[in-house]
Amino acid sequence: MRCRRAMRRVLAWGAAVCVVVGVLVGAWLIRGGWRELPLMRAKACVWLHPQSAEAYADLGRECAELGRVNEALAAYQMSARLEPEYARAHLGIGWAYGRLEMHDRELATCKEAVRLDPDYALAHWGVGLAYGQLERYEEALAAFQTAVRLDPDMAGVYGNLGIVYDELGRHEEAARAYVELLLRQPHDHRAHRRLGEIYMELGRFGKAVAAFNEALRLAPYDAEARYGLGRAYLQRGDRAAAQKQYERLREMYPHLAEKLQEMLEAQQSE
Repeated sequence: MRCRRAMRRVLAWGAAVCVVVGVLVGAWLIRGGWRELPLMRAKACVWLHPQSAEAYADLGRECAELGRVNEALAAYQMSARLEPEYARAHLGIGWAYGRLEMHDRELATCKEAVRLDPDYALAHWGVGLAYGQLERYEEALAAFQTAVRLDPDMAGVYGNLGIVYDELGRHEEAARAYVELLLRQPHDHRAHRRLGEIYMELGRFGKAVAAFNEALRLAPYDAEARYGLGRAYLQRGDRAAAQKQYERLREMYPHLAEKLQEMLEAQQSE
């Protein structure tokens, strides 16, 4: 009898502990703890395989996803220490240096990744990003072009190509780069907005209106797109439509509304 009572007591305490643990875990997950699950898996993998360069590179990636740049850098450096010829580890180190705004080191480590694996498209992309940060746009362009040649479906590179072409004043090619990006990522509202800005540079105001409208359809609160749309309407001579964009901006983004109002007033006084 005593044994049964003791057993019931143990089971009751066990059930209570399970409930408390379940509540705590549930609260942790609700507060965003689920985002840490891949990181926990990566840490477990490193614990199980402490000599694996790939495991440390995976840990670096998960730290990077959570914005833990210094932890990511340490993990990638350990990966490179374990396997010095591992291009992915060097690229990860370069990424971390870039986030820390150490762009000379970023360039050097991304170049090392390219040396180790010349067909690694992501490494060429990393080299291009580093050159871009250093404002060496011709060299950035060459790196991005190589990345695209190696992997034509790597959508993000086309956005960087657009930026570099724009910096170099090659607006036709910038427009083509953004069109290529949008073929692969049609729901990227920022790309639609940037394409609209390039069309403004080219004087194609009708196409600019279409691009800004699409950006706003995808992201109605994109203030820069609404401001660009107002400018495009103004350049087309549609003052009433530009005025409507001013009214929308005035409610949400007064600083941009003020800039658009100055353009409206300047055009009126001409």
